[in-house]
Amino acid sequence: MLPRLRKWLALGVWAPALVLQVTGSLSAGTQPGAYLFAPTNALHRFEFELEQADLDSLRHNPRKEVRATLRHNGQAALKVGVHLKGRSGSFQDLSGKPSFTLRFDRFSPTATLDGLSKVHLNNSVEDPTYLNEAIGSALFLEAGVPTPRVTHALVTFQGRALGLYVLKEGFSKEFLGLHFADTDGNLYEHVTLPEGKAWRRESGGGPEGQLDLATLEKVCAEPDVQKRWALLAGVLDVERFLSFVALEILLVHRDGYALAVNNHWVYHDPARDQLVFLPHGMDQLLGRIDLPLRPRVSGPVARSVLELPAARTLYRTRLEMLFTNLLSNGKLVQRIQSTSAPLLAAPGLAPKLRQELQSQSNWLQQRAAARVSFVARQLQQAEQLPVRFTNGPVRLAAWRPMDVPPQGLADERPAPDGRNALHLLAGPVTSASWRCLQVLEPGRYEFLGLARTSGVKPLGFGRNQGAGLRVSGYPTSHTERQLTGDTEWTPISVTFEVKGEESEVEFVCQLRGSAGQAWFELESLRLSRLASSATP
Repeated sequence: MLPRLRKWLALGVWAPALVLQVTGSLSAGTQPGAYLFAPTNALHRFEFELEQADLDSLRHNPRKEVRATLRHNGQAALKVGVHLKGRSGSFQDLSGKPSFTLRFDRFSPTATLDGLSKVHLNNSVEDPTYLNEAIGSALFLEAGVPTPRVTHALVTFQGRALGLYVLKEGFSKEFLGLHFADTDGNLYEHVTLPEGKAWRRESGGGPEGQLDLATLEKVCAEPDVQKRWALLAGVLDVERFLSFVALEILLVHRDGYALAVNNHWVYHDPARDQLVFLPHGMDQLLGRIDLPLRPRVSGPVARSVLELPAARTLYRTRLEMLFTNLLSNGKLVQRIQSTSAPLLAAPGLAPKLRQELQSQSNWLQQRAAARVSFVARQLQQAEQLPVRFTNGPVRLAAWRPMDVPPQGLADERPAPDGRNALHLLAGPVTSASWRCLQVLEPGRYEFLGLARTSGVKPLGFGRNQGAGLRVSGYPTSHTERQLTGDTEWTPISVTFEVKGEESEVEFVCQLRGSAGQAWFELESLRLSRLASSATP
């Protein structure tokens, strides 16, 4: 954890009776948010009241900020700016459980809450554990990556109890002051607009016209890898960026920068004249326990950096270090337990909600343990070299079963005609598979094999019904549809393209169905390299 922040968080632990400062300054020795984000058992309480005109405005234009009267933990009322927040999956209007952004300095430039001018109240509708944001925040901070702090609150709006929320620090001048010597640099949010994705400058007196971002983009496009590596240190905090990407991958932050070009901010640190990537929107961690350690990344800067041999070596070293220091040997499970304990012990929770939160915490601990086990197995293996196609197609091996339902089965056994095969037997609801990983250089490929089925009934929902082949995370084209019912040996061919840098690619033999079984002939499961694509 960053030294200054560790000290300031400690102040919150050692001084739980600290009085909130709803003013423009703090008493000597305290730092912004030290009380608000102290790990105590008490849930913060936020009560909102709006005038009718402001309420109507928020209903019709939820993103437009209005005036609200706020009481925090029953203290004196203060005027704050408030608007609704959230994207397609999490946004709810005033008839549901909306998320809020609060600006305490909107109507008085010196007003703050515990020294902070901006916080968020997130409804956590996409995270029933209410824990992912807090866990992700703590781990990124431990990794030395500046990240907003997180705790929990109960919210009442216009006299209606909305329930439990995730309380999150905003990206503000106070946040920057906790992590950077100079807070006057450009702070950017990556946003999605109707015309596409773009950058919005939140604050800063740095270069106009997003010239700092344009410079990074130009460096990342440098075709000479040696020159690019030399230039990167002049525009990007490479050390923190590698930690940022490695931890996103370890925690499977599937809606973050590396995997989805989503949910992140960037700060131009004037003291170093470097851009620093900041994680955001971590409400959906650990969704896929078997994500490869070198997956196909979507973030342009991540792709450009990981194309470089020297950067890949540093990335692997950083990933191993973060795994050892933060996640392995029960550390991630213990982190979940220590994060959920104050919430579960907090007064004011309904017994049913407390029981549900305990169940969700247990489930998340199971996911975490499975992810740690998967990563440990991957790290124990020698780092794979890219597949070489010296004698034509390469046979794929080292298959492992995944997501076998309790009443299903995955084993290697002869098919009805005696051919050696990977076998999957469906339970009532099955999305089981056999998987293997290979490192591939950029290029076009074909994954092919023979499959047969007996009595396969598709689930009737989702994609990839029945039995078939696919490549995880890559757009593909199929020569045959997924197999259902009774079929004899059927050739299936899947073509895909690896772009940018060497990537760890996962091949899947899958059965999605409510009954039946499928076989995939082992000898036939092969990979071919195709002629180069004409696309850049």
